[in-house]
Amino acid sequence: MASVQLQSRQAGGLLLGLEYQFKDARLLDAARGPNLASFRLHKWGLRAEWSRLDSRLFPRQGYRLEGGVLAGPKQITAVPDGSPVSTGKSLQLSAEWAAERYWRLAPRTTLVLQTQAAFLQDERLFLPDLYRLGGLQSIRGFREQSLFASRYGLLQAEVRQQFGNSSFLFLFYDQGWLHYRLPDTRYEDWPAGLGSGLSLQTSAGLFSLVYALGRQQHQPLSLRSSQVHFGYTSRF
Repeated sequence: MASVQLQSRQAGGLLLGLEYQFKDARLLDAARGPNLASFRLHKWGLRAEWSRLDSRLFPRQGYRLEGGVLAGPKQITAVPDGSPVSTGKSLQLSAEWAAERYWRLAPRTTLVLQTQAAFLQDERLFLPDLYRLGGLQSIRGFREQSLFASRYGLLQAEVRQQFGNSSFLFLFYDQGWLHYRLPDTRYEDWPAGLGSGLSLQTSAGLFSLVYALGRQQHQPLSLRSSQVHFGYTSRF
């Protein structure tokens, strides 16, 4: 998916923006099943963010709220042979919400609570439409983008212990709810992840290392299914 945003910062920590998204999904030659299709999707919408943080890069006190709504037409151009779904048009609507709250518990200890929620509304949803979660930026303890949802909620709790100016160790728990309904599949799950990690500030950027265990349907907590996540954010 390609995305373009135009943003304008307002007084009082408010950020307003316009967004355009484009997705071009194409069937592989061997693709089969009613949950797949080729389509082109264009969506336009609005985004807003309101932030009251003591530091935008390394916050320890305050909150941030963010939300967006997008809508646009989807042109279904091809479906697999034998699929009960036909080509044609549909309208897709999406909405997303996120919030963060930071509390300074001690001079070098911070509690962080984060929540996310999103949904897709489309009478003709396919697997390539869905949100993809899992990994360092969403539900830790799962492979990157290995979880699918048309609607989801996520709550994360994290305790950080700072050392140095902007580096910290942390313990966390992530709890999610995932749901989707496709032409021949309905899915709902409550995946969770827990673990610990390190965020280390260097002269070139922020390096993150996380060890996590994940639990979902048919996968209990187990060291065999543990995940190690790496992340790096460059500093400009």
